[in-house]
Amino acid sequence: MAEGMFDSALEMGKQIAAPFFINREAAEYARKLRIAEDTNYDEIDNKYDAIRHIGGALALYSQYPDFLADRILNAKEWMKDTERGHEMDYHNNAIAKELYNMLDAETAGSLSTEQALEIAKSYIEEWELADKENRTIDLPDSMRPLYYYKEPTKPQKSPLEPDQGLMKGNL
Repeated sequence: MAEGMFDSALEMGKQIAAPFFINREAAEYARKLRIAEDTNYDEIDNKYDAIRHIGGALALYSQYPDFLADRILNAKEWMKDTERGHEMDYHNNAIAKELYNMLDAETAGSLSTEQALEIAKSYIEEWELADKENRTIDLPDSMRPLYYYKEPTKPQKSPLEPDQGLMKGNL
């Protein structure tokens, strides 16, 4: 195969796989936030899930043409099994598209997935802070992130954790 053809095929493969990498990076980012805040482990439809959706969708819009990002996001949501999850995810994906459209062209076209996730985190935290301080944000209420608040939860300790008396080699 000619060198130019290999480069094109490699680039094409990277583009096809990119949504999976974005999804994985967004899930890992949300997981690390949960661990850092020591809360809501492995739960869905909460603030961390909203950050994952808004940030991941924002990254897709930055890295793909709008029509293709829309298709990718809608295909993923088709596989969901709860109405509440559908509503939340579609809403937060729409917010990501609006945020993307609000960015200047240079920024919009060059966002990394990590940058998109940081924007999503800051965006959600700003809405939370505004609610806490009883102030408004100069955006329509339709731009309010949708997620379902849950009391913070801690993971259950496994009966096999080392502090429970089980030592390596004593099996």
